[in-house]
Amino acid sequence: MHVMVHRFWIEKGSWPEFRRLSREGVWPPMAQLGARILGFYLAEEPEPNPEVSGACDMVWLIIAYADKAHRAATRTGSPTFAGSRALHDRLEAARRERMKLILATSDCWCIHDGSGFMPPQWPVAEA
Repeated sequence: MHVMVHRFWIEKGSWPEFRRLSREGVWPPMAQLGARILGFYLAEEPEPNPEVSGACDMVWLIIAYADKAHRAATRTGSPTFAGSRALHDRLEAARRERMKLILATSDCWCIHDGSGFMPPQWPVAEA
């Protein structure tokens, strides 16, 4: 299992709409393609992001895939998209609508190594 952690910086106060668009529009097609939502959280305080100025909210989304190729098969812009044309169009329309609320994003892979420990794959600043 490969887990991806997505961080979204979204317009301040748009969490209810972002959550609705995710749950009703983006996730059902992704689930049909085998992706599993493991967690979806609104951060108490958004982490700083140089791409975002002004007030915002931050969302953490944790998704499990079989492997990196499986993730590519869920991406509408990928030549390896695994769904039907109708599923592609439904997912793409939902993503476009949700993108209107997103100010910036950041992703990282956490790859299950068989021991139960999933190390982060992004650089961590030294204190």
